[in-house]
Amino acid sequence: MGETYDTAADLRERARQLHAEADALRGSAQNIIVTVRDTLRTNLATRPYVTLAAVAGVGYLLGGGLTPRLARSLVVTGMRMAAGTIANEMLAAATRPTPPLTTSPSDDDL
Repeated sequence: MGETYDTAADLRERARQLHAEADALRGSAQNIIVTVRDTLRTNLATRPYVTLAAVAGVGYLLGGGLTPRLARSLVVTGMRMAAGTIANEMLAAATRPTPPLTTSPSDDDL
């Protein structure tokens, strides 16, 4: 933005560069669109309900349906569920009997 151009040739060269960058960006965007489309088609064929639910969720989020308060509630709920699961696993591991330690003979004992 802060660049200055001395000649019309500089401006033409910069315009060519911008055009080339725009073409590259357009090509990348088209590749992304094709990849997303193919992935959605594959997932829709193999797991239709999961794919439809995911697409509906993304549409809901992009449509502004997730307010900050709702997002906070979802995060807190998820953290509580994760904490409960972790606590249950730790409790189960603490109450599980530990197997006796076995020692293998060292090279000196042989």
